[in-house]
Amino acid sequence: MPRVKASVTKDDMESKGGGIQPKPGWYPMKVVSMNKRKEKGDYEIVVTVTKDKKFKGAQLWDYIDFANENIGWKIAQFCKAFGVKFKKKGKTYEVNFDTDDVVGSEFKGRVRADNSGYSEEYRAKLATYLALEDEKENEDSDDEDMEEDEENTEEDQDEDEEEDDEEDSEDEDEEEESDDDSDDEDEDEEEDEEEEDEKPKSKSRAKSKRGAGGSKKKSAPKGKGKGKGGKRSKKELPF
Repeated sequence: MPRVKASVTKDDMESKGGGIQPKPGWYPMKVVSMNKRKEKGDYEIVVTVTKDKKFKGAQLWDYIDFANENIGWKIAQFCKAFGVKFKKKGKTYEVNFDTDDVVGSEFKGRVRADNSGYSEEYRAKLATYLALEDEKENEDSDDEDMEEDEENTEEDQDEDEEEDDEEDSEDEDEEEESDDDSDDEDEDEEEDEEEEDEKPKSKSRAKSKRGAGGSKKKSAPKGKGKGKGGKRSKKELPF
C-alpha cells in the first residue's frame, strides 16, 4: 500500500476553507496567498477572517486584473490598504510592488452577498479593502459621533423635562384657578343661602311685631245703647 506524505501550515490548520460563508459586514482579515493566473492574466487573492468568534478561519477569494484600466478604483483601494506607494506620472499614478510584501498583511475587509451566480444559495464576496489605520480613524470618528449623539440626546431630554415642568406648572396654575373659581362659587352659594334664610326670618319678625304691638279692634262699650236685651240703669227706670 502506498504511503501519503503532506505538510500544512498553521494557517491551513486554522482555516475553515470556503465552507463557511460570513454574513455581510466588516471583518479583520489577512492575505493568505496572491498568485497570478496565467490563463486569465489576473491575480487570485485568498484571504481569511482572523478575529471573529463565529467566522474565524473562513476563506474568501478575490480576483484583480492590475492591467485593467476600468477597475482603477479597486486597484487604488487594494494598494492603499497595504501601504503600496504610488508614483505620479503625468495625469496617472503607477504602482510597482512585490506580492510577497502583501501576503501575510492584515486589513479590514467588507463582505457582501455575491449575486453574480444563478444559485439561490447565499455566497459571501469580498467587496472592500481597508487599511487598519483607516479603520481606527473611522472608529474614532464613530466614537465622536456617538458622543455627540449622546450629548444631543441628553440636551433633548433636558428640554423635554423643562417642557414637562412648564406644562406641570401650567396645569397646577389652572387647577389653582379652577379651585379659586370653585371656592368663589361656593362662597356665592353660601351667601345666597344666607340671604334666603334671612328673608323668611324678617317676615316672621314683621308678623310677630304686628301681633304684639299692632292695631287692635275696638270693642263696643258695655251698658251703652238700647239694643235688644240691653239693661237700663236704675236712673232711667220710670218708677
